[in-house]
Amino acid sequence: MLVGYVRVSTRDQSLPPQRDALREAGCGWVFMETPSGAQRDSPELKGALDYLRAGEKLALWKLDRLARSVRQFVETDEDFAKRESGLRGLTRAIDTTSPGGRLVFHGDGRR
Repeated sequence: MLVGYVRVSTRDQSLPPQRDALREAGCGWVFMETPSGAQRDSPELKGALDYLRAGEKLALWKLDRLARSVRQFVETDEDFAKRESGLRGLTRAIDTTSPGGRLVFHGDGRR
């Protein structure tokens, strides 16, 4: 199952296009958030990660919706590995549960 997460950080951005793309991709549930991009605490992202189960994937419209730094990406990816779940980015067609997706996400295909 796909669990969606959308986030906007400015008034110029809009939740519906991201949400609609995730629903079209097959997300059964979409968590939505509108905090500042500088805000580190993201309760809806935490909720999405808590909701995610082994074998499921967190789907994002763009990877920059997940984290603001490489460190945050790495920490979140390590959490996915512990949960036996993965990440799917729609605009870059990345799926970290596939060998090709791991290669693109990590650069060498290893966790």
